[in-house]
Amino acid sequence: MWLASAAFGESEAEGYCWAVIYEGKIVYPEDITFRFWGVGDKFSAVQVNGETVLVCAYRSSTRELFSNIWHSNDPKNWVYVFAEQLAQPSDWITLKAGEPQDIKVLMADAEGGLVTHILSVEVKGGNLSMDPHQWRADLPDLHHRRDFPRQA
Repeated sequence: MWLASAAFGESEAEGYCWAVIYEGKIVYPEDITFRFWGVGDKFSAVQVNGETVLVCAYRSSTRELFSNIWHSNDPKNWVYVFAEQLAQPSDWITLKAGEPQDIKVLMADAEGGLVTHILSVEVKGGNLSMDPHQWRADLPDLHHRRDFPRQA
């Protein structure tokens, strides 16, 4: 059974060459500047208010196909490991208190098999500790959630 296609009610479809777009609003109760950190296998992208702020593609020829859409100049680009891939930081995004902004998140796969898509948030000026030599990032802003697994 192809899990990706079955999850969307397409149990007869094969589990490759699929894409999903999530659309919604993001809002925060106070002014905030943040950025996303992402991993895309084979491809992920984020738009805020119609502007592309992050494109993540698997480290292969797939990445080259999308490199003219958006890329990061951040020196921390491809330093930190999320799952089995090197993460990319988005552009910084500023939200005004209580003002909803449009967001679109695209996730896609071309070849089938296991895929990994990760999207995390770093608050500017926050306490972010990521070790490039470990297989995880320590994102303290998420640890208040009871369902967030924390490694010791």
